[in-house]
Amino acid sequence: LKFENLVKQKAESLVKPIIQSELESFDNVFSLATTDNPKIKSARYSLKAAKFAVAAESGKVLPKISLSMQQEKQKASYYFGGSSVKNDVVYLDFTIPLFQSGSEYASIAKANKQRQIADLEYRLAIKEVEKGIKEEYNRFLSLKDNLFSFLEVLKSANESLILVEDRFKKKDIGQMEFLLKKVDVDELEKQSVSIESDMLYSYFIVRALTGEI
Repeated sequence: LKFENLVKQKAESLVKPIIQSELESFDNVFSLATTDNPKIKSARYSLKAAKFAVAAESGKVLPKISLSMQQEKQKASYYFGGSSVKNDVVYLDFTIPLFQSGSEYASIAKANKQRQIADLEYRLAIKEVEKGIKEEYNRFLSLKDNLFSFLEVLKSANESLILVEDRFKKKDIGQMEFLLKKVDVDELEKQSVSIESDMLYSYFIVRALTGEI
């Protein structure tokens, strides 16, 4: 049911997914998340925008220097001995913004405050995603170990059921004993399916947190 809710499909249309037997190391998984996780990406873009805003506001109070060059050419003239004259003129403009009651510095302070907030939100996003990945990653590994152990038990139970069924056919045991053994095996199968479903759920939650799906 959990898996059905996750993939938004009815159970009868589901095909058992094929997953890797191993997840990458936690460090690799987390590194991928810091790059592709939607929440972290959004917070990172907001931080970049806030830094650009600080730079833009700070630039308004800084001196500005502009340099331009103009070239003039005078055609051959009698006054210049029959030669052409070329003049190169360089203009240097140095502008210092006027003080405007401190409003510029108030804008810089506001932009810096927004940058600090964006930086905090970015770091909180990383911590939140890291916590979610760590929980699901460890849960996946634990469920995988449990599933392996359960499948070993189930294998032994099925082998035992074959022997019990053979004894039942030979009338060495009664039908009730045979049916009770089948019930035990069925219960083990249900538990193994439940564990595998939970394992798949954790696997895809990790993949979702890394931004892969």
